[in-house]
Amino acid sequence: MGQWAQVSTFREGLKIGAITGVLVATMTNSYWYSSSHFFNGFQPLLADIVAAGLTVGVMGGAIGWFLGYWGK
Repeated sequence: MGQWAQVSTFREGLKIGAITGVLVATMTNSYWYSSSHFFNGFQPLLADIVAAGLTVGVMGGAIGWFLGYWGK
């Protein structure tokens, strides 16, 4: 994140992490939804995408904070 996105704050990391989490979860959940019975419906699929956006966003925010704090 420090090299390709130039992230150095919690807010920037949160945004990049949330976007990454939503994209990866959408890809993975679409595959699972179309090829198996992992999800019982569309609502659990959407809930998992939102949860991934939140959790990966917070993780990205922590990475952004760390890079900004220790990179000075």
